[in-house]
Amino acid sequence: MTISLSRQLALLLALMTLVALWAVPTPAISSTARQDSQGKIQILFVKASGSRNGIGRFEIGTEKRLRCRYLRPSKDRSLKWSFDDGRDGDFDLVGKFLCTKGHLLFLLRGTQTRNMYEPIQPKRANRRSLVVRFTLDLAEFKASHLWAVAKSRDGQSSACTKPCRDRAPDSGYLHVY
Repeated sequence: MTISLSRQLALLLALMTLVALWAVPTPAISSTARQDSQGKIQILFVKASGSRNGIGRFEIGTEKRLRCRYLRPSKDRSLKWSFDDGRDGDFDLVGKFLCTKGHLLFLLRGTQTRNMYEPIQPKRANRRSLVVRFTLDLAEFKASHLWAVAKSRDGQSSACTKPCRDRAPDSGYLHVY
């Protein structure tokens, strides 16, 4: 039995479509930010995904290349993720990017529990974005929903007459799970 050329093409197209659909990563929540900050750390986008008691993946992208030296402790700049468990209005966990001895680290601390977790070395998706992954079965996360927001502050750039602040999403929070 021979299959006509048009049927062969249709089967090939169907197979390619299935492979493309299987290759799609798990859904993630993302947001783009307005272009409202003029500092060196202007947030372009954020992405968050994870499941309760699973592994969370948080990506933050900036308008310009993100250099480690911008986030030295001596600089008046910061880039961080804030996490709200249960969306009660207070941040239960804060993760801050910090450059120490030429290495970029992500430091997590509980705001009420005062827990300090081991530093995480973020991965670079590219020159303008950072990805951190960590377990979400932390003492600070007890509710069935987790919300997150990314914030930057730049009090040193000449383009900022007063400290430039940026936030993504611009209003509200990313729903992680």
